[in-house]
Amino acid sequence: MRETMQGTRLAGRYRLVERLAGGPLGDVWSAQDDLLGRDVAVKILASGLLADPEFTARFHAEARVLARLKHPGVVQVHDFGHSSADDGTPVTYLVMDLVRGEPLSERLERRGPMAPSAALRLTGQVLTVLRAAHDAGVVHRDLKPSNLLLCEGGVVLTGFGIAPREDDGAVAGAADLYALGLVLHECLTGRLPILSTLSPRLPLPVRALVATALAEDPDRRWPDAATMAAACELALAAASAQEAAQTPPDPRSPAPVVAPTTGRHRRVPRLLRGRGRLLLVAGLALRALV
Repeated sequence: MRETMQGTRLAGRYRLVERLAGGPLGDVWSAQDDLLGRDVAVKILASGLLADPEFTARFHAEARVLARLKHPGVVQVHDFGHSSADDGTPVTYLVMDLVRGEPLSERLERRGPMAPSAALRLTGQVLTVLRAAHDAGVVHRDLKPSNLLLCEGGVVLTGFGIAPREDDGAVAGAADLYALGLVLHECLTGRLPILSTLSPRLPLPVRALVATALAEDPDRRWPDAATMAAACELALAAASAQEAAQTPPDPRSPAPVVAPTTGRHRRVPRLLRGRGRLLLVAGLALRALV
């Protein structure tokens, strides 16, 4: 049925153009909204799941929640409904923005591991999105490189899962952070942890960030996206400093001019602000390495 859906017009307005991705829960198509004359993405629930009223109700509920989640890192939802294919087969669909970008999975396959600072900046962006989503009661549940689009304005999360909720929101949110730890490990090494290990040359805060996210004991992992984001900031500072030290200076660049400072006007470094929070983060991270 997947191949025969091309050209199908859903609800009299969404004409399916090209299948972009698919999985056990359904397919995502690029489509033309003939009513408004714009390109959109249409997610179609797998036909085998339509017989489960609980699942379709959950799919609808997820669509309503995502429609309320306004964040530049989340694909915006425009419409939800039921229609039928040209052969009469019932179809349940979700209409979203059509986002142009390169999946992180393709970027890693094409160029290999990322520089630590680049991987940590990406992780920080994802954590910003996850924090907003978790605060709104939305859990991704399918975080992986193929669901992270690298766009001009930053990373965009796609493919929010609609798997059965057999746990509470806190547990499900923690699963997102564990999955992000796997993504970060793959960004740093090009492989999953079962196939590789982090280089001991990486700064300790970087290794601690990943080790805590992937700790075998769930109680030793990051408790929430905000705490992991603070640790990510520390790790990024350490990685950036290491990369700067390893980069030979440009002989054409003039020496920096350092203005004299006094105790009265000396600024406190940004990473030293919120000392209590950062000490907590550092303590949690170091636990994963002992």
